[in-house]
Amino acid sequence: MKTGRYPSANRKKQRNGNAAAILSNTVGIFLIVLVLLLMVPSLLPRIMGYQTYNVISGSMEPELPVGCLVLVKSISQEAVKENDIIVFHRGDSIITHRVVEIQKEERQFITKGDANESRDAVPIPYQDLVGIVTHHYAGLGRLMGFLSSVPGKIFLIGFVIAGVVLQFLAGKLRS
Repeated sequence: MKTGRYPSANRKKQRNGNAAAILSNTVGIFLIVLVLLLMVPSLLPRIMGYQTYNVISGSMEPELPVGCLVLVKSISQEAVKENDIIVFHRGDSIITHRVVEIQKEERQFITKGDANESRDAVPIPYQDLVGIVTHHYAGLGRLMGFLSSVPGKIFLIGFVIAGVVLQFLAGKLRS
């Protein structure tokens, strides 16, 4: 005859299964939420009308260190003021420099990197303006650069798959 004092083997298995299910569920949710949080710095600014860029050279240090993420807001050329930090096209590149002079009649900006000794040799035509830097976040550009690369995307997809598999496993362990 069994007494209620000692749990049966089935109850021990059930408790262990529940603990494994809870752990699997928790880790699965954590991985999925982690991926969502890693995507926020990339997606939220775009939703709010900003473009994001990773600073890859030291021409604007110390204001904009290498690896920082800059948020760029589109602005009319006429609204740009001297001392603003702008982003512009130069050939196939995107450059971030400070406006040191505005030549309104020629419709161009004279720019300079803060760390550079002299002004940029070529003026920036108004039509090459991308926007003005409104915010910057040190180190976040490197992370966003990695996450937007092929290995970074594989990393994110792997975490999502692992999270979904763990959720599926938790469901199986509960039943």
